[in-house]
Amino acid sequence: MNQFEQALEWYEKALAIDPQNVYSLFGKGVCLRLMNQFEQALEWYEKALAIDSQHVNSLYGKGDCLRLMNQLEQALEWYEKALAINSQHAYSLYEKAFILLEYNYYQNAYSLFNQAIQIMPHKQINDEFLAQFCLRS
Repeated sequence: MNQFEQALEWYEKALAIDPQNVYSLFGKGVCLRLMNQFEQALEWYEKALAIDSQHVNSLYGKGDCLRLMNQLEQALEWYEKALAINSQHAYSLYEKAFILLEYNYYQNAYSLFNQAIQIMPHKQINDEFLAQFCLRS
């Protein structure tokens, strides 16, 4: 059993006790996303959002699943929903920047990226973004 399967078991146990726990619903979605089970992950993010429509991490998680499913327009919408609630959500800023880069909106992408690194410097993401930016611009 890998670590994500084990975590899923713990989330299921927690949800058996409290089926309305947003953090457990979200956590189960994260595990499924990391296991590349994007459709299932979306369902769990939706369950979390049905309880708390302002849960930024679930909004981001839904966007990330859609991005990984190559549904970039829809992913962008969910990142924007997360950022409307918390404009400092670094992961949403990073991912929105990557999508804008895909659409050749270099200036906007670079601006979002700069915002994100001020909030949460992350060397691997920074290097990846800069490499993509240099290749495309």
